[in-house]
Amino acid sequence: MRFPGYWVSHTGNKVVIEKTTFDETELDPASNWKQAWQNQTIENPSKGYVDLDAAMAYAASILAKTQGQ
Repeated sequence: MRFPGYWVSHTGNKVVIEKTTFDETELDPASNWKQAWQNQTIENPSKGYVDLDAAMAYAASILAKTQGQ
């Protein structure tokens, strides 16, 4: 089964939201199938979200942290 969603990644002060499609093996059942996790590197951590609002909220929190807020 395929689910539309968004990857949110950041490097330094740059945050990127990319539209994507997840399959059920990428989504976490602990999040009620609403979040995905990718094998990450410290240089480019990323999280996946099915809901755009959740992706935007995560991106905003990253930006706030980089601005010291």
